[in-house]
Amino acid sequence: MSEKIYALLLRLYLKHFRRMYGEEALQLVRDRVRDERGLLAKARLWWDLLADFAISAPREYGYVPAQ
Repeated sequence: MSEKIYALLLRLYLKHFRRMYGEEALQLVRDRVRDERGLLAKARLWWDLLADFAISAPREYGYVPAQ
């Protein structure tokens, strides 16, 4: 379930970002979901993911890749 929700959030990033980091980001979430035990640990995981999303997604929209 967590992986699917994160995959939806990942779709809000720009295409070039998803191409470069999408699989690695999903694997990181899979690993953390597997390793986190208990309600508090899972809540901390989602706090970390949402905080990262809130900071990094808007920053990516301001980034123009070199061509």
